[in-house]
Amino acid sequence: MTHRREITLTGMLCLVGSTALLLAAQFDWVSYRPTGVGGSGTATATVEGAAAPVTRALGVAALAGVIAIVATRGRGRTAVGAALVLVGVAAIAAGTGAGANPIPLAGPAIDLPAGAVWRSTPWPWVAAAGGASVVLAGVLVAARGSRWVSMSTKYESPTGTRPGTSDAGQWEALSRGDDPTL
Repeated sequence: MTHRREITLTGMLCLVGSTALLLAAQFDWVSYRPTGVGGSGTATATVEGAAAPVTRALGVAALAGVIAIVATRGRGRTAVGAALVLVGVAAIAAGTGAGANPIPLAGPAIDLPAGAVWRSTPWPWVAAAGGASVVLAGVLVAARGSRWVSMSTKYESPTGTRPGTSDAGQWEALSRGDDPTL
């Protein structure tokens, strides 16, 4: 696989993961069913102030990682890969924590009788899957990213110019009769 294909695949993995995180943050993660007399309906609890802002922030960070993968090179790109791994692990922790035990997530938000049955919706698991995609992208970037092609250095300022290669030096060479094209 060529370097360009690897960087494209990694960017797409990160983009898919960030999209899953941002999408999951928009929906309710917990639902409950009241039990007892008249408890046949289903109500939904939101995750305001709990996992949604964290998941949204992690999705935005992963989205920024897509741009950072392309814009960096060398050790900077390796650092971006490590940061993406951390973002993905945090997203997995948020998703699996809410999916496995939704009661702490919605308990303070809603005042229900003790017999209410809580369950998580699929959205925490979507967030966890998005986090796994971001982790995979981060591992690929950290392991192989330093060898990938980078953005052009055409417009960067030179770090050290040779004598006579500056504009003034070339004009002086012309004045002396030297050919600057040789």
